[in-house]
Amino acid sequence: MLLNDNVTVICPAKNEQDNIPLLLEKFDELFEETKRVFEVVVIDDASTDNTYDVLLGLQKKYKFLKVLRNRVSQGKSTVITSGIKCAEGDIIVVMDSDLQYVPADIPSLICDIENDTCDIVSGWRQGSYSKSIGSKIFSTLNRILFGVNLHDTGAFFATKREVLDRMHAFARKDWHRFVFPYASLEGYRIGESKVTLYPRYSGVSKYKGASRLVFAFLDLFSFWLKTVFSNKPMIIFGLLGFMSLGIGVFFGGVYVYSKLVVKITWGFSIVNVTFFLSAGIIFILFGFIADLLVDIKNLLERGKYRK
Repeated sequence: MLLNDNVTVICPAKNEQDNIPLLLEKFDELFEETKRVFEVVVIDDASTDNTYDVLLGLQKKYKFLKVLRNRVSQGKSTVITSGIKCAEGDIIVVMDSDLQYVPADIPSLICDIENDTCDIVSGWRQGSYSKSIGSKIFSTLNRILFGVNLHDTGAFFATKREVLDRMHAFARKDWHRFVFPYASLEGYRIGESKVTLYPRYSGVSKYKGASRLVFAFLDLFSFWLKTVFSNKPMIIFGLLGFMSLGIGVFFGGVYVYSKLVVKITWGFSIVNVTFFLSAGIIFILFGFIADLLVDIKNLLERGKYRK
């Protein structure tokens, strides 16, 4: 069966030796039914079981399959990046290899992209899962901070390749968490499609533990700060500067009043006043310098800078 489509499905895999055969069988069934054949790229992220050997054996059977391997575990984001580099499709689907999602949902997921009504589409999980509360909180924060109006941002997704190619967050660890915030900030059209969530067929989840959820929220907040203030640093530096100046002026007035009028010591000295006034001026200067650096960065990115 030869490729006849412009869609690439990227499947990160780690210790999924029992899931891979059934996953690829389901892809084959989908292709037989729809008469469309997607490119499927499975990346083994340093599995300690026989995942890689199983993939090599199945590659002889399924011509649509490409196999990549990391000898040292790199994490999901790096794995996806590796898959994108070798992908040939202009539409990229990213789904795990644990069979909690099935290939049969891909046609509906990519429908709006193919009709050019969306640039990126998230799966909206239908079914119960253990991390539903954390996922709902994460999706709510995405909605509040970035205007991502989706029910679910943690399922598998499909996107035009250009969205991922332009995403500067690739340099971050776990950048895949920020695909939808980035797409929203860049003005891409976002949609969602219901997908069925199944219990894991075999093996254990790679995403568990309260600490992972905490780190995800901290990463999201860090990404928000970066995207909001990186292009307008004077907003935060100026705010801090004028707050410090205001506090300095206020306490300076109180200090002068206490010394010249009421003759009472209020427990602070001219040193405190000088500190706040100096801090305010320094913050504003930092903001001005940061703004200049942003202007230089923008010129370099646009190719207009000349030595």
